[in-house]
Amino acid sequence: VSIPGATIEIKTFSIYAQDRWSAGDRLTFDLGVRYEKVRTDATGGIVGADTDTLVPRLGVGWDVEGNGKTIAQATFAQYSGRYTERAFGRNTNVGTPSLVSLAYVGPNGSGMDFAPAFNLANYAVIGGNVPTANVFFDENLSSPKTNELTLALGRELPNAGHVKGVYTYRSTSA
Repeated sequence: VSIPGATIEIKTFSIYAQDRWSAGDRLTFDLGVRYEKVRTDATGGIVGADTDTLVPRLGVGWDVEGNGKTIAQATFAQYSGRYTERAFGRNTNVGTPSLVSLAYVGPNGSGMDFAPAFNLANYAVIGGNVPTANVFFDENLSSPKTNELTLALGRELPNAGHVKGVYTYRSTSA
């Protein structure tokens, strides 16, 4: 059964804090953390996700020569994936109405006035999907996390300009 006007809300609250420390003239450290609280609510009191995530951000910068012309950097960060309507609307009537598939098993016949075709007792249920009854999310469900490691080396060039090389490695897990 489709519910006209059914809605889903994905509420995300996040806060981020970061601080930078200098250890002498050539070394700096960055420490950050991001907190996210995500909850999805849909018509009928359906909750698809209700989760908290804490992800770090760490960085270090080093002035190789002590004159600001060559800088080496390394960072590590974790990122939390996005909660989408498509994924979290699967157990709601929002865009996914209930569906029952039937096959006619009654007597042979044809025509617009063939009465047995209008009797549901002549049909067998062969499948169905009722999102509010048979689609469930694991209680420990959370978004995928991406780990990212970045290494960089930058150099100021004579007569203006600069060059920087960056290597980034990412891995994602559930």
